[in-house]
Amino acid sequence: MIKGEEVRVNRTTQDMEAKGKVSLDDPEWKIKSADAIEFNLEKETGEIQNGDLFLEDGHLSMSVASVAKVWRPNYHVDDGFFTTCLCESGAPSWKFYAEQMDLALEGVGTIKNGYFYVMDVPVFYLPYGVFPLRTERQTGFLFPQVGHSTKEGFRYIQPFFWAMSKSTDATVKFDIETRRPRWLYQRVSHPVRSGIVFSHR
Repeated sequence: MIKGEEVRVNRTTQDMEAKGKVSLDDPEWKIKSADAIEFNLEKETGEIQNGDLFLEDGHLSMSVASVAKVWRPNYHVDDGFFTTCLCESGAPSWKFYAEQMDLALEGVGTIKNGYFYVMDVPVFYLPYGVFPLRTERQTGFLFPQVGHSTKEGFRYIQPFFWAMSKSTDATVKFDIETRRPRWLYQRVSHPVRSGIVFSHR
C-alpha cells in the first residue's frame, strides 16, 4: 500500500508517481518516508527522492538523497547511509556513508567516496570499497568492534567467520588493546542430533 499527498497511476504504461510525505508498505521492502517516488510496476524499476527505506532481502536500512532501482534486485544510491544492523532504537552500531553506492542484493555492494561509522562517529575514509550482501553463511571478516576505556585504553576487535560446512563454523577474534597484551579468542560450534550446540574455547 502506498500513501502520499499526491498519487498518480497510469494503467496503460504501469507508471506510478507519488509526492509529499510518501510511504509504502510491501512484503519485500518498505519506504518509511520519502519526498517523492516514481516507479514502473511492470518493469519493477524506479527512483526515490530523499527517502528512508528498508529492504527485507539483505536486511538493508538506507537513508538516501536518491536511490534508483535499476533492475531487480540492483540499486544505485546517491549520497546515502546504509546498514544491515537491525537496531530497535537509537543509532546503529555501524553504518556506511557514500557519495555513490551500487547494491546487488544476494551479491556484492560497492561504494565510492565513503566513510565507515561506528555509532555516529566516522572511523575511516574509503575511496572505494566492496562488501558482501549475501544472507547465507559465508567465510569472511565480520564488522570490527572499536572502543576506548581508562582500563583497557584503545581496543580493536576484528572477528573472522569461517563457514567450514553447513553444520560447522568457527569464529576467530583478534583483540588488540593498547594497555594489555594482544590475545586470540576462538569459538568452534557444531550441532549434534539433539540440536544442542557445543562450543570449544
